[in-house]
Amino acid sequence: MPGARQALLLGVTAELTALCEHHQLPLTAVDLSQAMIDEAWLGDTAMRKVILGDWLDLPLAAQSVSLVLGDGVSTLVDFPSGLERLGQQLHSCLLPEGLLMLRCFARPSHAESVEQVMDAVRHGRIGNFNIFRFRLLMALHGDTPQIGVRTSDAYDVFEREFPDAGAFFRMTGWPPASMATLATYRASPAQYFFPSPDEIADTLSPWFQLQEIRTGDYEFAACCPTLRLVRRDT
Repeated sequence: MPGARQALLLGVTAELTALCEHHQLPLTAVDLSQAMIDEAWLGDTAMRKVILGDWLDLPLAAQSVSLVLGDGVSTLVDFPSGLERLGQQLHSCLLPEGLLMLRCFARPSHAESVEQVMDAVRHGRIGNFNIFRFRLLMALHGDTPQIGVRTSDAYDVFEREFPDAGAFFRMTGWPPASMATLATYRASPAQYFFPSPDEIADTLSPWFQLQEIRTGDYEFAACCPTLRLVRRDT
């Protein structure tokens, strides 16, 4: 992270917190959920602190950070209006030529059907529960990013396909504790959005210029690209 002097983390992702610590980079994290902070934040130190706040109304001074990091951020805000608002907020708090690094959850270029996801999990072709739930959500999402997908819909499909959750976890060999994540979807009003990398870059283009899209080589990596964007001098 050459040249970075102060970082902003959207959320409390432990791996990104540790990365900033490794690079001895002062860090401010912002998360809207006190429960998430209590669960995942590694703790305040002289080099890092967390603020309870809204990404769409950031409690930061103008041009006060040089680097913004986020994991899955574009999934959690409305598309495109929420992402546009986020772009405005980040442009304001970033220094000139500041960097925005976002790992995104992006739907595949050729959408899967729910039936294809279920066939894959029944035949052992999905590596872990998190990949399964995201593939299911993306299959339900379809190709219209403005609509998104209700997380409760994913729970309903899972319950219909696997009424015996215990049998599902015996079949897959995944830890039954994973069910706690999906159980939170049951009555949740939350909606997820899975815009493509190009749709994200286009939405943010008034405030940021896309420099690079990186994709790893692990399972599901094609749907988890990292976008590197630089602040425009608007």
